[in-house]
Amino acid sequence: NSYALLGSTLRNLTATNSIFDGGDGTAVANIDGVKITNLLGTNTLTGVTVRDGKNINMLVDNSTNGGGLDTLTISGATFSKGIAGDHLQIRTSGTANLKVVVQNNGGTSSSFSGATTDSISFQANGGTLQGIVTGSTFTGNLGNVVNMSAANTGRLTARVHNLSNLTSANSNVINTIAFDTATIEATVENNVITSHPQGAGIRFILEGNGTVKAKASNNTISGATQSWGILAQPRAGNGRMELTLNNNNVPNTALD
Repeated sequence: NSYALLGSTLRNLTATNSIFDGGDGTAVANIDGVKITNLLGTNTLTGVTVRDGKNINMLVDNSTNGGGLDTLTISGATFSKGIAGDHLQIRTSGTANLKVVVQNNGGTSSSFSGATTDSISFQANGGTLQGIVTGSTFTGNLGNVVNMSAANTGRLTARVHNLSNLTSANSNVINTIAFDTATIEATVENNVITSHPQGAGIRFILEGNGTVKAKASNNTISGATQSWGILAQPRAGNGRMELTLNNNNVPNTALD
């Protein structure tokens, strides 16, 4: 029940074609494959494989900053065999100021397979978080493909674009939700969603007194059986939601 990598206050981490393996076994609470608290500076993971985390495959949890914008770029990575939790979870709080990009490496996409919860989860529980997801493939996903959330006074800016064949067996495919007085600016564009029997294809939710500015453009969404293609809902508090929809192709769904 050990970590593949456990680190605190790491700066300028670089890994290329490395394997982070949590070892086969059963779920163990709070034992992640890779867990880094306060990843600072300029960090790159290229062609890495992350697998068999007992809880989350890779968790980056920042509560401070390295004197400016800290960055993590994940290119051409493989996330697989998650046992209990998310494949990639990014959290911010406190004074964190972090930007994370998940992308391809040349002709090699980042790939996420068999996530038991979310493939990618951005969580701005404070501080500032930027998240970009593109150039990636997702298969066998049970939870959200990309989950974007903010709480307390957190601020999240996210863009999910140019992804194909997105599915979720048990949840929404691309999910955005803000709580408390948090702020989210989310752009979801040029994606193809093909199956979401239990949840929405794209969902924007505001709960509390914060702000959600959401834009969904040029997405093709099919495969709904019990929910909507696109769902936007301010449903608690006195917050503000600004929604822009442009040129999305959403055939009839079960809840039209």
